[in-house]
Amino acid sequence: MNKFKVYFLTLTLASLALVFNACDDDDEEFFDRPGIEASAGSNFSVVTGNQAVVTFAVDVPGGYASATTSTGTITSEPAAGATSGDVVVTVVPASAGTTTITLTVTDQQQNSSSTTVAVVATDP
Repeated sequence: MNKFKVYFLTLTLASLALVFNACDDDDEEFFDRPGIEASAGSNFSVVTGNQAVVTFAVDVPGGYASATTSTGTITSEPAAGATSGDVVVTVVPASAGTTTITLTVTDQQQNSSSTTVAVVATDP
């Protein structure tokens, strides 16, 4: 009976060691949130009715997944999984004043960052 207890205890300890070591491989990788920078700062000027093109340089350690903009149209973006590139947004202000563009970039781990630029439209 003592031999059985020793074998059982040894088997139990070996199983526990295996379980705890196997969990070490399951640690998730954490990436920094995407970085976004507008090419010419945060203020752009355009004549009303003309197209403003704003280029955002993005740094996406977790791999590029998507981008959304509050105003305008995304006309170019990095390939899925890319770790850097440009997101190009175009907007055509219909009237004089300030149009705010907020760009949000999301990586493949669902981390996201946003930045805002102002496009000032003036009458011709």
